[in-house]
Amino acid sequence: MRTAQQAKEQDHSLYELLYVAQEDLGQASFYAKHLLKKGWHFVLWESRRRWTTYMQQSAYTTALVAAYSRPFVQSRGRPSLPKKLIQYSLSQKKLHESVLNLRHEVYAHSDVGSRRIRPLKINGHPSAIEFLPAMRLTKEEIEELLVMISITSSTIHARLEQLIDTVAS
Repeated sequence: MRTAQQAKEQDHSLYELLYVAQEDLGQASFYAKHLLKKGWHFVLWESRRRWTTYMQQSAYTTALVAAYSRPFVQSRGRPSLPKKLIQYSLSQKKLHESVLNLRHEVYAHSDVGSRRIRPLKINGHPSAIEFLPAMRLTKEEIEELLVMISITSSTIHARLEQLIDTVAS
């Protein structure tokens, strides 16, 4: 059986976790809105945009994926966001899993399995033709992520409201 002190410590830890998750989701929302505002949801070869613009898109997409994923990934022994706070539809759950997979395989780690490499020599030197995943999310995916961020932020806020009187005293 939990003592009152243990319960308060657990509530305090949960409050910290939720507060930080709310900050991460706020960052993700900022990056998503910026991507939409700039129209940065293109594949390089489908557009007449410059390489530098694509790299900016890649940077904001990386930041979006990283910030969105942080609350859902266990880190440094800390638990991830409680699953009961994630209230997504089936299609949203698929997008959520897709974004987490992108984080693990493309944005946070250079997973060789997500690339195709064809070795070749150029003037006797080793090189390769490399297929990289596009560093972008579609406009529809970004818009849906904003909805998902709003849903999760609302459930987190409600839980923080429940905990504040216990943890602030």
